[in-house]
Amino acid sequence: MRFPLLLLATFALPAFAQTTAIDRGLEAYQAGRFAEATRAFTQAIEAAPDDPEARYLLARVLYDERNPDRNESRAGREINRAVDLDPDNVVYLVAQLEQLRGDSWSSIVELLRREQRRDLADRILALDSTNAFGHEELGVQAISDYYKYRNAIKLPGLTFRSEDVGRSSDPEIDSPATVLASADPNFGDVDATLSEGELGSAASFENTFGEEISDRFDIAELQRRGFTPTDFSDRARSSYERAIGHLREAIERDPRRRPVYDHLVRLAALSGEWEEVLPDLAEMFIHFPEDDGMWLYTGLVNHRLGQYEPAAVAFRQAFEHMDDDVLEAYTDLTLILPPDEHRAYRENPESFTERYWTSRDPRFLNTVNERRTEHYARLTTAELLYRSEDLDMPGWDTERGRLHVRYGVPQTDVVIEGGFGLVVEQFTGRGEFALSGAEEGLASVNRFNVWDYGDDLRFVFEDPTRNGSFRLYSPPADVFALVTAQNPGAMDFVERAQEQVRRQPERYTFEAPGRQVQLPYRVTAFKGDDGRTDLYVNYGIPVAGDPQDGVQEDVDVTVKTGAFLIGPERDLLVERRRTVYGLRGAQIVPFDQTRLWTSTEPMSAPPSEGYEVSLEFETASGQTSAVQRRAVDVPDFAGADFQLSDILLAYFVEEEDQAQPGRVFRNGVSVQPAPWGVFRAGDPVYLYLEAYGLGLEGDRTDYEVEASLRPKDTSRGLRRLARRIFGGGGAAVSSAFEAQGNSTDESVYLFLDATGQEPGLYTLTVTVRDKVTGAEADRETDLLLE
Repeated sequence: MRFPLLLLATFALPAFAQTTAIDRGLEAYQAGRFAEATRAFTQAIEAAPDDPEARYLLARVLYDERNPDRNESRAGREINRAVDLDPDNVVYLVAQLEQLRGDSWSSIVELLRREQRRDLADRILALDSTNAFGHEELGVQAISDYYKYRNAIKLPGLTFRSEDVGRSSDPEIDSPATVLASADPNFGDVDATLSEGELGSAASFENTFGEEISDRFDIAELQRRGFTPTDFSDRARSSYERAIGHLREAIERDPRRRPVYDHLVRLAALSGEWEEVLPDLAEMFIHFPEDDGMWLYTGLVNHRLGQYEPAAVAFRQAFEHMDDDVLEAYTDLTLILPPDEHRAYRENPESFTERYWTSRDPRFLNTVNERRTEHYARLTTAELLYRSEDLDMPGWDTERGRLHVRYGVPQTDVVIEGGFGLVVEQFTGRGEFALSGAEEGLASVNRFNVWDYGDDLRFVFEDPTRNGSFRLYSPPADVFALVTAQNPGAMDFVERAQEQVRRQPERYTFEAPGRQVQLPYRVTAFKGDDGRTDLYVNYGIPVAGDPQDGVQEDVDVTVKTGAFLIGPERDLLVERRRTVYGLRGAQIVPFDQTRLWTSTEPMSAPPSEGYEVSLEFETASGQTSAVQRRAVDVPDFAGADFQLSDILLAYFVEEEDQAQPGRVFRNGVSVQPAPWGVFRAGDPVYLYLEAYGLGLEGDRTDYEVEASLRPKDTSRGLRRLARRIFGGGGAAVSSAFEAQGNSTDESVYLFLDATGQEPGLYTLTVTVRDKVTGAEADRETDLLLE
């Protein structure tokens, strides 16, 4: 860190010898000869002990991070003396302010320094209302207040059930004069009292806490029991306005003050007010065009605003300007990989990385991998919010930072203030905790940060020393030994976090832009060439309009569709992209509540487990979209054994000489596929399948086909077993016929007339019996008559 530069032309020197010493010191300092500069400025001070300028210059040299003999303590004494000699010199006051921003050895010292910095900033602005350093300091302190208030709650009236009803373990918690915090360098101290409106509801909670609540950090459960927490949103908003005002003033006065941009983006990350920081990033680009931080912030902000392509470009630019150690952190996947994949990653990082991000790309229709940019955005946010300056540890290496990179922003993020530790750790049989006065004092001021992602995924951090160094919470060891404590491990978030990482090392849910629609689709498998398997992804796009019988009109709309196959090794094996200019009425099928434009995309793949199919759609305007992904196994039909393909449900089947748009075409048969198992009662149910490995008698095959449609059996246990053994629930609709052919692989198609059947869920079963070999195979699928 360097002190602000001095306007040397304004020196007023008392003696020629001193002028010579200062000149020599400045020349040496500018040349990087720190020891020589230190000697020269020291000589100047010896010649004129009450000259503040010489002391200021010596402090600059001693505090310079490039100086191998850097001495912060002595630098502090020199600048303090300079301020004593000239208390209204803004340059000296700014230097003193910068010196007080250095590392402190304890939270108490930092608290004192915080107050000193605030006083200095006020003095500086009283002398120079436009001073960027003074505005920056007050802006940073307002951010600390906002950080603390934005998601803080108190629990007035909350008790353990063995306590007096309506009273907390914290004697001050029910008092309007509650003080929330003490020493807190990162978040600041709360020295204002609560108003009556901020006290919230403090009703009787005799049963709020007891051993029947296994996780006492379940805020939703407390609310279900009638508890109303107190929040500090008004204070948070006031702190935000002060922060943004001071920081903008600092930028206006000194746009090359680089740390101010960090603070502005940190404030945006805390508040979610991403658009607010866009003008500041534009200014930062002008002054720091090759700064990796500027590009990282641009990527982060654009990503959070849903501008994924500019975000990806910005992150790539950041990598061009990044130090090697930071670049390694952004490209290393071990933080989000399952442990059993670390070895494969280390063996070939580049290939593995490319395949990994391909498999995690939520939307292949565009050119941006949103999951990858989300990873970069999480890393950038972790550095902004969770970096440990005391340990010089990057944010992504801290406990909260690592979990943020893995799981992202939680659905709920709250900080619980005010004696909650005394309540949450009280169990029957634990008495008064058996704590010393000091230990009970720590428990009473402990605060907790709860991250709740839903689906029973929750992390709880504690800050017992109130210095901002949150760590995962685990109950005291003696709680685990209590017979009366039921499942204390439910609140052991150290163990819970480890188990979560083992089970699910990362988590991401993509929300596509615009209005979301659901696309019904089915994947059907048939025997392919050269031992491969043919797949058909049959899908439907909802179409506006009244669903009625008769000829369906064409729909004048342009849409983009895509079907993609991801292999077991995370390779993108098949890409089917189309832009459709107008939806043909011949492909539209009406239902009771909607209409579907139906189509299909053919694929081919070697048989294996562990594939994924991604189906995507968006209108040309981007206002409506859909992204759906499903795991599929590709069956092997290449063997000589008799077997059947999947059943391809259809709305129409006919023999054709050539393929028709949107239809499956196989072996001279054209099929209008059903993207879901839904048919209107009274409409025919068409189906197509293939039989493989039929026996030949001479050069002919001979086989029987039977299809039946019966209400789905929803019975369970012995009743269902009895129905299978003794029969029951006969077919509502059935069809059977004999067929002959001249190939061991034959196509089979038919339809069932479901006229008169009640709406509901049905099971369709197709059985093929080979009369030549006696072999038999069947296929089954469910469908709905509406």
